[in-house]
Amino acid sequence: MQKSISYLTAALILLLPLIFWTITPNFFTTPKQLLLIVITSATLIAWLVDSIRRQSLTFTPSSLTFPLIVFITGIIVSIATTQEAGTEALVGRGSLYLASAVLALMISSHSSRILKKLSLTALVLSSTLLSIHSILQLTILHTLPTLPTFMNTRAFSLASTPLITLSLIIIGIATSISWATSTKSNSKRTILLFSTAIQIITVVAYLSLMISGRELVPTLLPLLSSWSIALDSLKSTRNIFLGIGLANFTSFYSSVKPLSLNYTLFWNTLPNSASSELLQLLITGGLVIITPLFLLITSFFSSIKNSRASSLNTPLKVATITTLLILLLTPGSIITIPLLFILLALTARPKSPKVLQLNSSSIFLTTALTLSIVVTALFFSGKLTMAENHLRQAQLAVATNDGQAVYEHHLQAISLVPTLTSYHLSYSQVNLTLAASLSQANELTEDQRTQVTQLLSQAVREARLTTTMRPNLATTWTNLGSIYRQLINVADGAEDLAINNYAQAITLDPANPSLRIELGGIFYQLASTVEDRDTANSYLIRAVEEFSTATQLKSDYANAWYNLAKAYELADNIELAYQAMQQAIASLDVNSPDLDLATQELSTLKAKLPSPTPSADTQTRRDTDTLTTPSPLPSPISGGPIELIPPSPTPEPTPTPSADPSI
Repeated sequence: MQKSISYLTAALILLLPLIFWTITPNFFTTPKQLLLIVITSATLIAWLVDSIRRQSLTFTPSSLTFPLIVFITGIIVSIATTQEAGTEALVGRGSLYLASAVLALMISSHSSRILKKLSLTALVLSSTLLSIHSILQLTILHTLPTLPTFMNTRAFSLASTPLITLSLIIIGIATSISWATSTKSNSKRTILLFSTAIQIITVVAYLSLMISGRELVPTLLPLLSSWSIALDSLKSTRNIFLGIGLANFTSFYSSVKPLSLNYTLFWNTLPNSASSELLQLLITGGLVIITPLFLLITSFFSSIKNSRASSLNTPLKVATITTLLILLLTPGSIITIPLLFILLALTARPKSPKVLQLNSSSIFLTTALTLSIVVTALFFSGKLTMAENHLRQAQLAVATNDGQAVYEHHLQAISLVPTLTSYHLSYSQVNLTLAASLSQANELTEDQRTQVTQLLSQAVREARLTTTMRPNLATTWTNLGSIYRQLINVADGAEDLAINNYAQAITLDPANPSLRIELGGIFYQLASTVEDRDTANSYLIRAVEEFSTATQLKSDYANAWYNLAKAYELADNIELAYQAMQQAIASLDVNSPDLDLATQELSTLKAKLPSPTPSADTQTRRDTDTLTTPSPLPSPISGGPIELIPPSPTPEPTPTPSADPSI
């Protein structure tokens, strides 16, 4: 059995950074996570078969056994007590950490010299192969027209992202150098130093492209901002112990985002994690996860302090410490997290073996328990992979303009995994797009009108469902608000529902200036279209308020100033419109294609001024934002407003469109 675990572990270390496929929307995370779960399941099966053959349970505790069991328990408790996004937590970091910890538990109890040697060899070989591919990708491969489009960029990497690739190669360099200095074999030392040279060249190449202004600059949340968010999460007693939930970082980030981030790349970006994996676990997992992780790290340092140096132990220690430092300074990944647990397990101090003789009933219970864990893990992983494959087929159908296939594949994905919010978000937009496509006809038949009504009702129903699944995620309310916005002039009362849902999104994401622009745009267009003057003025006042707030949240937001200028102009306040347009021009980059347009509009406003006003100051331009006026409201469809089908208390399977609209 030790050989089986050794080969499986080495295969995982070797293949995890290199494997990818194009049958799911995410070419990297899904296959790598599936590989991790399959190999972890295989180690459990190998242990079970060996136990049945020996008629005994053989288990060798180590210094990491207790911390690993507590860590696994903490992950399960975190997922079980998650109030929101439980499925996302399970299929994301939850399964990643569970599989990694279970695998580490098996490795630490069956560690051997051959396992250590194979693991180190796989690590060095994997990082070397990744380095060779990276050099080729940065120099040649990204220019080859024969390769798929997604490979025609320097940012493509087998490991997923340049930052993850760089992290793994740095671990490989540390491992290679420490192994080369500790081995007595000259041939092995030569090979390791040659591997190190290749990896160093790759690191230099990546770093040169990651400096400010270059094309591979990583987008990392600033460390101080991550620390600020962590402190905010600790204001709740529940969050201190259980965290906010493994998949709830984005929603929590939106609610407490520091305003200073509006002057960085994150002003309109929602990061998935903190800049440090340890901070990420503190925020999302609380003490129930971070405490056993701290015990694991403490046990590791205690083990290396009391272990002797050797040609294998030394590079294992160096690799583990390097991986820890990387996870302290960067977000965790599908590669670095399992690698950390494997390395920790390989450095654990073994204790006296425990042997428990099995009778027939014990064998049955052990087999049933182990197989239930393995079958459950593989079953749900398989369902998720199948669902992701349907979404990939939907993406390909979009490229061929096959609306029917897009619709059906989304429906299949939801039927396989009905509790993932992202699936319902995407499906709501598919229904809306198909309805918009069908409604383009000048005269709708009764069947077409019925179908449009069904599709729009389904779009609303799916969007509403996401707000119940993720009530604290601003994105779900924004999506519902945008759908209702598309129904203004199409369904009665849509404008009030759009406004209310955008307002809820703003409550959850108060520092987001883009949401203010979207809500202000609805008020602006309503003010432009309603006939009652008092109602139009009230809408216009609210539009000005939202646009003004956007400029306060981000003072160099050119489009916010531009929309504010248009709102003041509609209100016949030319002086304030002129001043706002000046600010829009001052916020634009000197190379912006919108600069001429804004300058012309400023001249038009200047001609309307009652008295001369100083010219615009364009010395502080810095925003590359595109200037856009609020989008016009949808035109009514033929036959008058539709009446949306009310949502069912329990969502039922949705009918497939009889027509074959394109999107």
